[in-house]
Amino acid sequence: MLANVESAKTTFNEALAAKPNYAPAQLGLARLEAIKGNLAEANKIVDEVLLKSPREADAWHFKGDLQRAEQKLPEALAAYQKVLEIKPNTASVHVNIIMLQMQDKKLDLAAKQLTEMQKVAAKQPLTVYLTALIAFNKKDLATASSAVENLLKMQPDNPQGLQLAGAIAYQKQSDIQAQDSLSKALKKSPGLDYSRRLLVKSYLRSKQPAKALATLQPVLQGTAVPPAWLTLAGEVYMQNGDAERAAEF
Repeated sequence: MLANVESAKTTFNEALAAKPNYAPAQLGLARLEAIKGNLAEANKIVDEVLLKSPREADAWHFKGDLQRAEQKLPEALAAYQKVLEIKPNTASVHVNIIMLQMQDKKLDLAAKQLTEMQKVAAKQPLTVYLTALIAFNKKDLATASSAVENLLKMQPDNPQGLQLAGAIAYQKQSDIQAQDSLSKALKKSPGLDYSRRLLVKSYLRSKQPAKALATLQPVLQGTAVPPAWLTLAGEVYMQNGDAERAAEF
C-alpha cells in the first residue's frame, strides 16, 4: 500500500518460504504483477491458486477484478458470482456485479442484484447510493430523490451523492437546486467531470453564461480540450458573445 513494491515482493516470498502455497501471499504477488501491468502473469498466479484451492473467495474476487480490467465482462461476472457462492455476504462483490450490469445497460438485473445486496447491507451508504443510481437510470426520479436524500442525511459531503442529487435536480429543471448540489460536489471532488458538465449546462440554461465560463475554465487550462467538451465550450463562448472563440471550438 506504500508503493514499496520490491519490499512487498520480498516479504510475500518469505511468507511462501515459511508456508508453501499460502494463498494470501500468492495473491499478494499476483497483485504486484497487476500493478506492474503484467495482467497475464497475475492471471496465471491466480489460476494456480484456484487450481489448488477452488473455494478461495479472495482469489475469485481478484480474478474478477483482473477480467474486469481486461474488459472481459462475462468472465468477470462469473468470477464475482463464484465469490457470492462461497461468501454470500461480500457486499463489495454485489457492488461490482451491479456496476457491471449497469455498464451493460441491464438495469433489471442490476436491480435484482441490489435486492440481494440489501439483504446483507441494507443500511450501508453505498447500498442507498446504488438504490438512487439505479432508480435514476430507470428515470424513476421520485425513488431516486428519496434515496439520495437518505444518503445525504448519512453522508452530507458525499461527492457522488451530491453529484447524483444535482443530476436529479437538473432533470427536474430545478436549476437553483442543481447548481447548489453540483457546486458542492465539485468543491469536494474537482475531478468529477459529469458534475462539471451538468453545472455548465445548468448555468447556460438559466442564462448565467459568465458562471458557465468560470466553471469551464479548469477544462480549458490543459494543453488540449477533451473532445467531449468541444461543442459545450462553443456554446459557452457563444452565450458570452465571443463568436470567434465559439467558432474555434
